[in-house]
Amino acid sequence: MPDIFLSYSRDDQPMARRFAEGLEAEGFSVWWDQELHPGEAFDQVTEKALSEARAVVVLWSKVSVESRWVRAEATQANAMGRLVPVMIGPCKRPIMFELTQTLDLTDWNGDRQNHAWRRLVAGIFRLTGAAAPASSATAAAPQTRSRVSSKAFAAVGIVIAAMLVAAWFFQRKEDTPAVRAAQPQVAATAPSIAVLPFANLTSDPEQEYFSDGLTEELLNELTQIQGLRVIGRTSSFAFKGRQEDLRRIGEILDVNHIVAGSVRKSGDRVRINAQLINPADGSQLWSKVYERRLDDIFAIQEEIAGTVAGALRVALAGGEQQQGGTRNFPAYDALLAGRAGLNSNSIDAAATAAHFEQAVALDPNYVTAWIWLIDTYTRWLFDPAQYEAVRAKQAAAVEKVVALVPSSVFASLARSYKALVDGNLQDSDRLLSASLDAPAGLGLRARLRYGQFLLSAGRARDAVETMKQVLAADPLDVFSRLQLILAYEISGDVQHAIEARDALLKLPGGNSPTVRAQRLTAAMARGDNAEVVQLLDAAAASESPLIDLLKKQGGNLKSALPEMRRLLQQPRFNHDPFMVTNIAGWAGYLGDSALALEALHRMPAMGLSYETWAFVIWRPTLRDMRRTTGFKTLVRDLHLDTYWRSTGNWGDFCRPAGETDFTCQ
Repeated sequence: MPDIFLSYSRDDQPMARRFAEGLEAEGFSVWWDQELHPGEAFDQVTEKALSEARAVVVLWSKVSVESRWVRAEATQANAMGRLVPVMIGPCKRPIMFELTQTLDLTDWNGDRQNHAWRRLVAGIFRLTGAAAPASSATAAAPQTRSRVSSKAFAAVGIVIAAMLVAAWFFQRKEDTPAVRAAQPQVAATAPSIAVLPFANLTSDPEQEYFSDGLTEELLNELTQIQGLRVIGRTSSFAFKGRQEDLRRIGEILDVNHIVAGSVRKSGDRVRINAQLINPADGSQLWSKVYERRLDDIFAIQEEIAGTVAGALRVALAGGEQQQGGTRNFPAYDALLAGRAGLNSNSIDAAATAAHFEQAVALDPNYVTAWIWLIDTYTRWLFDPAQYEAVRAKQAAAVEKVVALVPSSVFASLARSYKALVDGNLQDSDRLLSASLDAPAGLGLRARLRYGQFLLSAGRARDAVETMKQVLAADPLDVFSRLQLILAYEISGDVQHAIEARDALLKLPGGNSPTVRAQRLTAAMARGDNAEVVQLLDAAAASESPLIDLLKKQGGNLKSALPEMRRLLQQPRFNHDPFMVTNIAGWAGYLGDSALALEALHRMPAMGLSYETWAFVIWRPTLRDMRRTTGFKTLVRDLHLDTYWRSTGNWGDFCRPAGETDFTCQ
């Protein structure tokens, strides 16, 4: 019984020989028609070899796609679940194979260190069930760096996804009881999945970032599989450390599958236990233990991914989405530490940036790490003392990404950060729109930022729809839901804002101080002074001088205006964006448009990223301010009028008045 049946056109024989010799050098037994002996019946021997082979490698080219023999062999291999298609020349494959993941080895010259070749070999090892020989294991870890996704441990996620969706995407021609018994029984509805935080079984609690990072990488890997709805990180991590019934989790997240597991890291080895569970009844559909060296994890990922791609018959992540990662484990480990910093309740931007800076120092081509570093710099810009230095670092990082992967989704995403800091709104809109499908969790981050951008541009109704898209992927993300409530509030949709807030209060973390503060801003938006005073009275002692000042006024809040003006002049506060925007909001609510404008005019000079604060100018409490001449000056300072006129989309509040003027409400 041969390991591999090689299917090809006679005109491609030189390339077929190269493949046969290369696969034999990897330790496989290969049958191709050169193995025929005198007197043997061609069709009988070929059919026997094809039916017995553990894998069928089909070499697609301009001539082989026209060959009835090659087409027939590929069709039978596909029916048996043993097809391994390879492109050896530009061609249009038969239509039934167009959706099948196909490796491109058009220019392969026999180099066994070639990345695509290594993926082919890894997939065949998995499909044939053979153990990789020592000689091949060495070859499987080339020293040259290939720019593929940093999917350490994400192989587990692909295997899980294969079991979820293989039967759903394709109905095999061969449907025997044995085949059905070998596959997990999944729901007939479209597959959906949540990856719960993997338990850290390492004795050192400081390794928590590693198990969390593994979970996030699994989640990111699964999002690349077409047709699989994957719940976002924040929603999955809402259940971390909670002994919640899996059925209840399935109901809350509206998923029909859950991944859970554990990680134990010891020295240079790691042990991962992963399980696929049906939350409807708690049954375990699949489980596996992986125990490997840490620095072997990338080769292992490729080995599993190659097999799963063939099983799914879909492209998991082609072209651009396979760029951006690393094969350097210390760099990957530093990225996980940085992501843990970004996901903490209180982000230390400087410390978090240091982790990402370490990652790109270890691997200067690690595009994903560069993007997250750029994102962290945006958060660090809130420190006035570090502003100029951090802005320069961010600009340099953007240039690095553009140089590494020009004309890519990563380049668009990187440039969007700089465009927003620079106040170039037209470019910001275009670049963010082009970044919404970025891989590795970056696309969801881009979509959230785009929603904030739209809200700041006065396009509240458009922002509502974008925030809904974010929440469809990450329904328990409190921050995104707060942004949706804010968008409803600014758009004037009070009823939906109330409903969204009531729903938020029922979620884990939904009764935080930030959420309770939203009740106060909602009451201000409605002009309900009695509730505003009541909520201020109920507020705990605050570190905010502004809230403390307002609490002291009792029901006569307007008496706080003179002191608010003095606060705005104090060096301690006049460059604090949170204090300045809060003073503007309260001044607008209390009827002092001049003070509100004085505060908001300070914001552009701080150079903060536009989408992080400009939404304030559209809050209902500042309605009167928007009718003033001073507001037009602020709009022009922000280049909003140029953006509206160039795009033709004036949003919900302003309209053109002639060639150069406009009016707002």
